[in-house]
Amino acid sequence: MKKYIFIGRVLPYLPKIINYPVVASLNPSKKGSLGFKIQKSIVTAELEIDHIESELTALKSVEQTIQGLVDAYSFLSGDSYEVRMEAIKREDKIDVFKGREFREFLPNLTDDELPKVEFLMSFAVEHMSLRFALSNFKNAKHYTAYTGLYIYLVVENIKKYFYPIDLKNEGKEWLGLRQKLSLSREDIDFVKTFADHVRHGKYQDISGKDNTKILTLGAGIIYKFYKYLLDLHNYDNKIN
Repeated sequence: MKKYIFIGRVLPYLPKIINYPVVASLNPSKKGSLGFKIQKSIVTAELEIDHIESELTALKSVEQTIQGLVDAYSFLSGDSYEVRMEAIKREDKIDVFKGREFREFLPNLTDDELPKVEFLMSFAVEHMSLRFALSNFKNAKHYTAYTGLYIYLVVENIKKYFYPIDLKNEGKEWLGLRQKLSLSREDIDFVKTFADHVRHGKYQDISGKDNTKILTLGAGIIYKFYKYLLDLHNYDNKIN
């Protein structure tokens, strides 16, 4: 087995010392063990495992496992704590992992086509559907085991924008969503397959490739909704 040491922190400051020499395997499909310690809000985790798809995937799996245990402390304490695993410790250095920017998911967009923060924030204030979608996309990037669930929530958030006023046409919002934003049923169903198990309290393994595909679909849906709102308001995407 190979050993990995990850470093992170708990926000806000967590005064309690939490020490788990061995927690358990990361998930039912992988052999290995994880132990961690939290002291002065700094997390040090040691993972022993036969194989990992990537260091980033392993870091996120470790983060989510520790988060689940810290959530138990949050539940009893009344405070909300968030675990952020940020780096991997090597023999001679510490490498910090960087977050994934929007452009990584839609690399073919030109500078003029990228969403402008001024418009995006304005639309988020005006439209609750977009505000919730952006929040769920953030969670999808952070909690990789639940990426499918959160991106499916993105779909449902934006779908509600197209909810018909006439309740006789209830259910047509799915059709409106697909038609107005040019979304395929296949893409939505693909995301849903990674949401259903989690929604019903079951574990579902997700590869780095599928994780990226789902995030790309989610980023694309939010971008199409942004473009739809631009056209609706007759705005030019360029800011002078």
